[in-house]
Amino acid sequence: MKPEELFTGLDPVKQAQYEAELVGKYGKEAEEQIEQSKRRMSGWDKPQAQLIAAKYAAIEDEAVELIRAGVAPDDSRAVELMERQFQAVSEFWTPSRESFTGLGQGYVDHPDFKAHYDAKHPALAEFLRDAMAAYAEQRLA
Repeated sequence: MKPEELFTGLDPVKQAQYEAELVGKYGKEAEEQIEQSKRRMSGWDKPQAQLIAAKYAAIEDEAVELIRAGVAPDDSRAVELMERQFQAVSEFWTPSRESFTGLGQGYVDHPDFKAHYDAKHPALAEFLRDAMAAYAEQRLA
């Protein structure tokens, strides 16, 4: 299936724009990761895509709970949650320490992603960025 058939609301024009921005910013590595993601997704069906989307939503909801509880992004509970984030991202492509940290930064820097996270909690994008960086520092070589 095509990605736009897998995920409700995925705009192919926006997706192409995101990909071009990533390649422009990160070069060949981003291009390779995008291709890796497309290869992995090519065998998915709609239920599998929905399961992965649900994983992301659950991680975001749990991160909001941690924020509300005053948990720091480098707390072991946040780092454990980011293990699940890393595994969810790895369904698409296998991030390195640098690319996983960069992805978290992108949640804050890109207006579309920032708006998505702000809709759930005004500190969510920053919390995810910092927790992803803590996870990468502690667990990724």
